Amino acid sequence: MITLLKQIFGIQSFLPKFFASLTAIWLVVEPIAVFKNVPNSWYCYGALIVFSLVFAVVWNWPKAIIKHRFKHNDLTVRVLKGDVLSAETNIVIGFCDTFDTELGSIIKNKSLQGQFQQEVFQGDTTKLDKQLDELLESENRFAIYDPEKTQGKQLRFPIGTTLALHQSKKYFPLVYATMGNDLACTPTPAADITIALFKLWDCVRSHGQNDIVAVPVIGSGPARSGLSRTTLVKMIMLTFCTSHATNPVTKGLDIYVHPTDIEHVDFNAIKLFLKNL
Repeated sequence: MITLLKQIFGIQSFLPKFFASLTAIWLVVEPIAVFKNVPNSWYCYGALIVFSLVFAVVWNWPKAIIKHRFKHNDLTVRVLKGDVLSAETNIVIGFCDTFDTELGSIIKNKSLQGQFQQEVFQGDTTKLDKQLDELLESENRFAIYDPEKTQGKQLRFPIGTTLALHQSKKYFPLVYATMGNDLACTPTPAADITIALFKLWDCVRSHGQNDIVAVPVIGSGPARSGLSRTTLVKMIMLTFCTSHATNPVTKGLDIYVHPTDIEHVDFNAIKLFLKNL
């Protein structure tokens, strides 16, 4: 609730809209008052202020959908409210550096990866492991064996390792966090998230076939990055647009904010940031 109030009544965005509303209402009301010979009173001025405040609040209320099209490179970026797994496009799924898939004791069923495994692979970890292993081996991905990790998988892959899984849709498992030997993700610094995102865009460029890619708010869950969701959304946008400017990645980016995280995201700040990219 506090975050929502800050978004609505933020000085930089609210005051200009309040004065714009005040001016617009004044320009409409003043000629009518003169024509109707309505006497000036504090009640009229008070009503004008109240209506201006209401219009400004409605105007500045955070939108659950942000869409921006960069005309110079035919790129569309959107921020959407919803479950990324419901997207009809290519989808990014965050993984830890060991590509562990054991549901329950290691991967939580309610996590995005857990839901992905249950919805796409019907909980069949053997099938998923086989596809992951085949891709990792065929692409000769670098890994380090960790004998101190006694539960789950023991091969650790670098941050940013990204694969392209072909199912009914194309999924991009992305290593963006390190799993500790206690089976909990260690805090992920911003630098690692940045590296992971740039590596992701390279893979999407090579295997995404120019289709729109849907991304959750990478770093907001078990990775414990310590960054706000608003900052993480900006990082996703900035790395994508930077990579796209060097070499086109795909025709569109959709960032999905889960409904439970909506109040933690400053959509007005994101909209302004996006316009200035």
